[in-house]
Amino acid sequence: MSEGLVDLHVHSTMSDGTIKPNDLIKIAAGKGLKGLALTDHDTMSGCPEAYGCAIENDIEFLHGIEIGTEDHYGNLHILGYFNSPESIAFEKEMDWIKKARVERNDRILEKLDEHDIHLTMDMVRSEAEGNVVGRLHIGKALFNNGLVTSLNEAFNKYLNAGGLCYVPRKTFTSEIAMDLIKDYNGKVSMAHPFLIPDQKKSLTEIIRGLIEQGLDAIEVYYIENSLEQTKFLETVARKNNLLMTGGTDYHGENKPGVTLGTGRGNMNIPYRLMKDFCNSF
Repeated sequence: MSEGLVDLHVHSTMSDGTIKPNDLIKIAAGKGLKGLALTDHDTMSGCPEAYGCAIENDIEFLHGIEIGTEDHYGNLHILGYFNSPESIAFEKEMDWIKKARVERNDRILEKLDEHDIHLTMDMVRSEAEGNVVGRLHIGKALFNNGLVTSLNEAFNKYLNAGGLCYVPRKTFTSEIAMDLIKDYNGKVSMAHPFLIPDQKKSLTEIIRGLIEQGLDAIEVYYIENSLEQTKFLETVARKNNLLMTGGTDYHGENKPGVTLGTGRGNMNIPYRLMKDFCNSF
């Protein structure tokens, strides 16, 4: 496609990806992508590095973040996008979430210990390069230290909801997360609408409620969507005058088989989506 391609949902080592922020930009440039958004979980700490590298490599860049929320809709993921490097000030709003993550991690390790599975926080931190440490890193520490036979076992037996050592997370409601993003002149997109754990209402009801809360966009193009799901989201976006975003949810080695920019080989997210989105600021 002559207009160029973009990827607006990407994770780095600053949360649960395996590629450093500047290296993501270099990979994007090598693949000929025209634009990228870094959307790490609950942090924007990788954005300054990625932004500087994007300028050097002639890649258009959006500062982004992915925030997990929990409320009467279920467990949603809210994507926040900012069109200015000054928006890194938003990072301080994530401080209490980071503290809550630390408390949750400590409690998970305590519960593991109660089941005679002894894991230290130093062992967990060694699995993370960034400042956001979570269940993925606990799971990898369990596997890499021979305490489980696979990452799937770590999650299914111990870390997922219903698991022996599951601890619910403390987080924002969708409305508070969206209001915060807008307080910093950001735009809000609903991430992967067809992946909502503990979904409590129909997707149509959820989208309608988020629109009432100020939703700007919806992630129409996503690696797990079927063709029918994508067409449904396109229709919803057009009907409700929502912008469209799309991304691979790239995590490097932590999400095998997913390639930056093209997902599992069949994604083509046109630059015009990013252009329309940026023009809306």
